Formats: sequence, C-alpha cells, structure tokens
Amino acid sequence: MDPVAPPSRRRRRRLVRALVITALLVTIGPLLALELGYQVEIARIPERPPDPPPSLPPLVVRSLGVQLFDTPDPRMTPIYPWTPFIGLARFYLGARPHLIPEELAARQVMRSAGRPQPPTKLQRLIEVAALATWISRHLSAREAISVALSQAHFAPDVVGIAAAARRFFDKSLEELDAGEIAALIAGSAGPSMYPDRPERLRAPRDALLRKLHDHGLIDEPTMQAAMERDVRRFK
Repeated sequence: MDPVAPPSRRRRRRLVRALVITALLVTIGPLLALELGYQVEIARIPERPPDPPPSLPPLVVRSLGVQLFDTPDPRMTPIYPWTPFIGLARFYLGARPHLIPEELAARQVMRSAGRPQPPTKLQRLIEVAALATWISRHLSAREAISVALSQAHFAPDVVGIAAAARRFFDKSLEELDAGEIAALIAGSAGPSMYPDRPERLRAPRDALLRKLHDHGLIDEPTMQAAMERDVRRFK
C-alpha cells in the first residue's frame, strides 16, 4: 500500500503546521521583544541599589511592610516578560493595581540618583519599570523595602531612615523604640510635617502602632506606652 497521504490530508497537515507556527510567533514574539527591550533599557540606567543591600532592624522593615502592603512580610515575584500580560488580565478581571516592593525601591533609587529626569512621563515610567524588573530579579521583598527606606527623603536635607533617626531623635536606628519607628514610617509619606508640626504625626503614628499590634509585631503594653508618649521628641 502506498504510504503517501492523499493531497487533502497533506494540505490539512500544512495548514495545522502553519497555524501552530503562527501561534508560537504571535505568543513568543512579544515576550522576546519585551525581554530585549528590558535588557536594552536596564543597560542605559546606571543606578542600582547598594550592594549589598542595607541591613535594617526587622521591626523597621516590617513596619513599612505593614504600612504600605498591610503585611509585615510582603512577597515579591520576579518580573518576566509575561508578567505584564498577567497583570493586564487581572486588571480587566477587576483586580486593582497596587504598589509593589520593587516599584517602591525603584522610585526611591531613581529619586536619590540626582541625575536629570527623562523629559517625558512615559520615559520615566519605562525607566522605573526597567529598574523595578531588575530589583525583582535580584532582591527579596525585604531587601527592596530596606533599599527604599535607606534612600527615602524624610525632609529636604534628610535622606534615609538612619539619618532621620539621628536628626529627629538623636539616636541610632537600632536604638529606636516602636513608637519612634512608627512616627518615622508614618511621617515618611509627608516630610512637610517635620519638624514644625510634629503633633500632626500622632494620628498616623497611632494608626500604624495599632496595625503593628494587630499583626503581632508588638504587644499591648508596648502599643499603649508608645501611644501615650508625646510626639514632640524631635531635635
């Protein structure tokens, strides 16, 4: 018997093969283009987090996790070319976009770099996205948060939470108690509160202390003692 398939079957096989190749190109092509674009863009950005990442007291790092991500130990998933597509799918399914540790660290690194910003918002977003991708592939969530805290602006002339501890409390970062840590973390979102109206920090400080207690990071007596103290301990 002749093993050669009839022409109609051969045409169907060629059609299926063409469809499979087209599907692969349509699927893999954009992913490869995104990865190539990332590699080109990250090579143009000289800024990187410090190596090794700063080592901060656990309560300091976990306090910012609670403040921004509502968990003391946020997870960070490495960003790969398919990640944006997953994010878009979740967005259209109703999920709300939220801040992620790698984006937080990337923004602080770029802000502290001191070089001129790109002329357009789109270019700035691309740079932040590229650096956030690099951070997600090289650091843990806790390391990314530590980088953000070490380069955050707590006042126009105070950069980094260690410098803020010395400036506002005349202490090293390791010497801060829970109330002082909560005051710095709560105030980092609004440096204009320092130092002329520190009492405006009481409400956000106390709110963070309650969150720390709810997550089991501080006990009830520690929370109450910190909330009873006046905020006016700034130099």
